[in-house]
Amino acid sequence: MVENSETNKTEKIKKSNKLWVIALGIVILIVATVTTGILFGRLVIVIKQPSQKIALSTTVCDAGIVSRYNEAMYFQFRDGETESIDEVGISNLEKEIRAKNNSDKDPTCQTILFFAAVYFKDAEKAQAALDIINNLHSQDVFANSNLRNSQSLFTFQNKVDDLNSDIKGELGD
Repeated sequence: MVENSETNKTEKIKKSNKLWVIALGIVILIVATVTTGILFGRLVIVIKQPSQKIALSTTVCDAGIVSRYNEAMYFQFRDGETESIDEVGISNLEKEIRAKNNSDKDPTCQTILFFAAVYFKDAEKAQAALDIINNLHSQDVFANSNLRNSQSLFTFQNKVDDLNSDIKGELGD
């Protein structure tokens, strides 16, 4: 009987030790997963005040595209006689941005497309880009402030309206 009770105690201790080892293994696995997520940028821990809002954005048009846009939009002597922007560069950049996934979720891409459309006098494309920009702004998602030609959003609609009146004037309406 005494042996039986000691055997039961030993078995209980072994079971208890196994549970502790399993629990410790689970804790280590969770800590390792969280640490890996943070280190690789897949997990972010944010501490915010109740009055603060978190705005997530997608970056498709990075600093390299902004730099190429700024260079192309810079008025300089390109043919040796007149100052102009790099129309081919802007056109190529526009095509490249439209081909990128999620460019419709990036306000920087849409701002570049907006100004390209304004330059090329395409009111329809300018309005489409402006609609997306307005939607992103309502979510507190804004374009890169390093863009050449950055202007206040309220001036964008004026540019589209000017394009539409130019088109109507050309058509004789």
